[in-house]
Amino acid sequence: MKKSPGEVLFTKLQEKIQKYKQSDVMKLFKNVDKNNDRLLDLKEFIELVNNFSNDLDQSDKKAMFNFLDVDGDEKVSSVEFFGRIYPTFYEEGPGKDKSFIPEKYEYALKFIQDIN
Repeated sequence: MKKSPGEVLFTKLQEKIQKYKQSDVMKLFKNVDKNNDRLLDLKEFIELVNNFSNDLDQSDKKAMFNFLDVDGDEKVSSVEFFGRIYPTFYEEGPGKDKSFIPEKYEYALKFIQDIN
């Protein structure tokens, strides 16, 4: 299956982000989430991406945003973002499916809330 341009770009960004500690990335997510709703609009998402890569143009960032916006609500939730950045983020142990697991939403919310 051919990857979308947003997915290809995001994979490159993912490699950069994964070099940082998860807690630091989570703090940054919270800092750019201006209204603390755990959802990033396009402007907030671009601010987040700019912290990791300045070599992308606006259309590249929009393509990544659209790739991450799984439910199509024009927002990237903490669940959508961290589920893609860290594929094992919502798993309970090794050997599990490495894909996005929306059922772990409550765990993700608690984890995000616990970051100071």
